[in-house]
Amino acid sequence: MCAEIQARCVNIIAELFNAPRTNNKCDGVGVSTIGSSEAIILATLAMKRKWQLKGREQGKSTDKPNLIMGANVQVCWEKAVNYLVRQFFFHFISFLSPFSLIRPLKC
Repeated sequence: MCAEIQARCVNIIAELFNAPRTNNKCDGVGVSTIGSSEAIILATLAMKRKWQLKGREQGKSTDKPNLIMGANVQVCWEKAVNYLVRQFFFHFISFLSPFSLIRPLKC
């Protein structure tokens, strides 16, 4: 029962992020965690691994992973990338930026 609920939650989140679909069905892969810090560390490791695999396929160097994130991220992101990623950059994104997820004029 718990595994079913976990799989449903993972697929709901995968669909929110437009994960690839197989046979018109979302088959997201994920794990449940107790706290957000664990989730952020797992997400950082997953992003790093995906970046490394893509870089190797393209024949690029994979020894200097980097991550650019908004300055408003949770402090745990800074801690996670400090140990798992070689370079990380914070970028301030205003509400008027084309990269902002929330547009006050559309709300």
